[in-house]
Amino acid sequence: MACLKWKREGSSRISEEEGDHEPDLSPWFSQAIGGGLLGRLGGAWLDCLASSGRQIKKFQPATPELGANFIDAVRSRLAADLAADILDGHLSAALVHLGNISHRVGRAVPEHEIGERVEGNREMAAAYQRFKAHLSANGVDLDKTPATLGAMLTFDSQTERFVGELSRPANELVARQYRRPFEVPQQV
Repeated sequence: MACLKWKREGSSRISEEEGDHEPDLSPWFSQAIGGGLLGRLGGAWLDCLASSGRQIKKFQPATPELGANFIDAVRSRLAADLAADILDGHLSAALVHLGNISHRVGRAVPEHEIGERVEGNREMAAAYQRFKAHLSANGVDLDKTPATLGAMLTFDSQTERFVGELSRPANELVARQYRRPFEVPQQV
């Protein structure tokens, strides 16, 4: 049984996770070094720690905290104050929203049906196996609590609208009717 230790940026507390799995770190941001761990977890930069908890190296973000930077740029009204281009932020957020819309338009289905639907895609099948293992390790029985299978949607990036099957309920979630005076114009 492995015990991994990590520390969030700005925290003096060392977190531990026991088990045969790593915390959910993006693989391109994490690697084992000298028995320790470094990476990014939930938006926080991690220190590289020895398995004893001793700090091997401190890592600092290369850019300012983007949420605070955005608020500062809004206050200054200067696009040049942004650390990241606003279009990059829009596109990054849109990916998350697309996944959420797929989930909301999807439906709860039996475990075996999800397995059958993803078996032809190696990456999706592997992700589904990790998902099942994670739920099982945390006491969730998919037979009693079925998972939601997101709808397979087609998105037109030029119009920023869904097309094809299930496009109507999906497009209803793309935007909403805003109340006055908070309407968002069709053309900005």
